[in-house]
Amino acid sequence: SDPNFFAPTEVLALSGGSTSSTLYSDNLVVKLTRQDLDNLKLKTVLCSRTTGADCFIVVESHFVSDVFGNPLQVPTTTEYADKVVLDVTKPKIDRFGIDLDLNTLSLFFDEPVKLAGLTVSALTLSSSRFSNASQRTLSPSDALNGVDDSATTEFELPAADIIGIK
Repeated sequence: SDPNFFAPTEVLALSGGSTSSTLYSDNLVVKLTRQDLDNLKLKTVLCSRTTGADCFIVVESHFVSDVFGNPLQVPTTTEYADKVVLDVTKPKIDRFGIDLDLNTLSLFFDEPVKLAGLTVSALTLSSSRFSNASQRTLSPSDALNGVDDSATTEFELPAADIIGIK
């Protein structure tokens, strides 16, 4: 093996996606799948610098060919990305569910979030969208300690909250 070849400490094999380019172009844009993008965001030491110094690509010869069918010449060394645009979009709750038999609240976000930093007492359940509705602010909970970051989570509601909701 080549001693100059960069051995990455984190690796993400892409599972799919879609491509776009113009006919006979030397530029190709690959749109990552939602799952690949979420997995990339969860690998906080991979492609996390705007300089690209922690973002390399490894390709196989059958990835693409030129217009005459010649396969890609695989480089012996790997260059880092010349541009990395970091995620600056705030996460949103896509949907949620509550199960009063199992005493659980399930939250579904549009991207992975740091669940260890989730503050349950910042959640309020309401009977309506209007401010004069009946409301219940949830009690602080340590049910998420040790949970991995994710785009979904489910946690058990404290008994006081269940009694207050029912």
